[in-house]
Amino acid sequence: MIEISRGKVSEFEEVIDFLDYVFSKNSSSHDFPLMYPNLYRRTEACMDALINLREDGVIKASILAYPRTLSICGTELKVFGIGSVATHPRARGRGFMSMLMNYNLEEMKKSGAALSNLGGRRSRYNHFGYEIGGVSYRTDLSYDAVRDVCRGDDGSAFTFRAFEAAETELIDALHAIYAQKRVHYVYDRDDFALRFYSWSGFTPYAVYSASGELLGYLAMTGARDGRSDVREIVLKDDADSERVVFSYILQTRQRVSLRLGEWQLRHFGGLLRISGGLSAASDAMWNVLDWPAAFRALLALKATYATLEEGTLVLDIAGSGRYALSYGNGAVSVEPTGAAADLCFSALDAVYALCGPAPAALTGFDLPAAVMRLVNSWLPLPLMHFDTERV
Repeated sequence: MIEISRGKVSEFEEVIDFLDYVFSKNSSSHDFPLMYPNLYRRTEACMDALINLREDGVIKASILAYPRTLSICGTELKVFGIGSVATHPRARGRGFMSMLMNYNLEEMKKSGAALSNLGGRRSRYNHFGYEIGGVSYRTDLSYDAVRDVCRGDDGSAFTFRAFEAAETELIDALHAIYAQKRVHYVYDRDDFALRFYSWSGFTPYAVYSASGELLGYLAMTGARDGRSDVREIVLKDDADSERVVFSYILQTRQRVSLRLGEWQLRHFGGLLRISGGLSAASDAMWNVLDWPAAFRALLALKATYATLEEGTLVLDIAGSGRYALSYGNGAVSVEPTGAAADLCFSALDAVYALCGPAPAALTGFDLPAAVMRLVNSWLPLPLMHFDTERV
């Protein structure tokens, strides 16, 4: 008999042992609670996010569907991160994973989810509504480049201190800074803190001014061969972001890579002038379950850092509906409409075109001037997630 059910705390060791076995069998040794201490814990919430398929009582397949609340300019969206997609090696080819993915898709819709993301093979997850989308901007910066433009600066304007998840007073202060950002997830203390750590040696640093004031944090990967990555940077004043990164590089003499959201770029102009170039790349695979909610939140976010053209686009998205998306007088509106569509998309193409790095590749370059003006102004929508938010 086939049964699909959510995990329970009493099943923690059984489910984790199954996941560790399947992934260790396929690649290197895995220990999910060590790799992702924020996601795989012996708690009701974490176990409820693990959906398991059993045959005659024995686990044959499992997925993680981890719910988060994303706050964008005060609008909250429910987002599910999908991970640890696993089928027992001797149970493959029987459709168990499709059963789980389709089951979870209906569960997410019932819950009112707006978005879901995952990483994996495009051709596999297209079947479940996921498509390449989101945009992140990537660059890297060498110590030599920073030293040459910051002659006489030893980076001492800021100090950096690695911290542990058990430092509750500091965690609470950093959490408060994070929660004030236009884009943030609504976390409790443990979810906020534990996402900084993994078995790869990832390290978060509290950032202080020269006078000792707490300014925010840098979440970094572990240094390897003189290189490290900024996984997330959060400061009280975003205008300090570039100087903080310069200071970190001057003190550590590392080559540092960054992955930024579009809304962060204006704070890194000097860095981008001396970095190893800038590339825009797809962020993940996304499934947009509620296009009106996504439109309202993401276009409102874009309006906080870019001057947008005013007007209305009528978008027809297969399986979702036809919407009049409007921006004017600083406000975004999305309404169902029967008007002729300016742009028509399949469900997958909508994600790629509206939220991906090259909208015109699918919208075309030969649109009427009034439509093209709005496409160039509004797109891509600023959808992305940071490395600290991966599942």
